[in-house]
Amino acid sequence: MALSWDGQLLASAGLDGIVRLWDLNTGQVQELKGHQGRVYQVEFSWDSQLLASAGVNGIVRLWDLNTGQVQAFTDNHSKVNQVEFSPDGQLLASAGRDRTVRLWDLAGRQIAQFEGTWMVFHPDGTQLATIDGNTIKLWRVDTLDGLLARGCACLRSDLRYSSVNPELKAFCDGLLEE
Repeated sequence: MALSWDGQLLASAGLDGIVRLWDLNTGQVQELKGHQGRVYQVEFSWDSQLLASAGVNGIVRLWDLNTGQVQAFTDNHSKVNQVEFSPDGQLLASAGRDRTVRLWDLAGRQIAQFEGTWMVFHPDGTQLATIDGNTIKLWRVDTLDGLLARGCACLRSDLRYSSVNPELKAFCDGLLEE
C-alpha cells in the first residue's frame, strides 16, 4: 500500500494483478488494470500525480492519475520487487529479483543499471543506495542530460586535443554550453 503525499489517495497492490486506488475524501475506489499476475508494490510520485506499480511479470507500469494514461516500462526484470521515484520526481528506479536496479526517465527510457535487489534514493536525489546480499553500494544518479554532461565534461580535454568523431565533439560542445 501507498498513501499519496497530499494525503488524498491510497493505492494498494493486488494479488489479482489489479491496482486499487481509493479516494479518501469520497470513498470511491478505482481499479487500474494492466498487470498480468501479482502486483508487488505501488508508489506515488512526490507531487501525487503519478503512480508506479511493480509486477510479477517483470513490467513496471506508470499511471498518470490526471489523464488516465498508462505506460509500460519493458526490457525489465524477471519480477519487479520495488519501485521508487527520485525526490525531484524526474526519475523512477525499479529493483528486481534478477539482482538488477534500473533507472528510468518518465518517458520509459532506461538510463542506467546497477547491481542490487533493493534500493532507496538519497533525500537530495544525487545518489541511489542499492543492497545486494550483505553489500550496500552508493551510486551517483542524475537525469539523462546530467549523465551525458558529466561524461562529456570528463572527456572535454580528449575531445579538444584528439581526432574524435566530429559529431560526438559537436554534441558534447552543445550539451556543455547549455
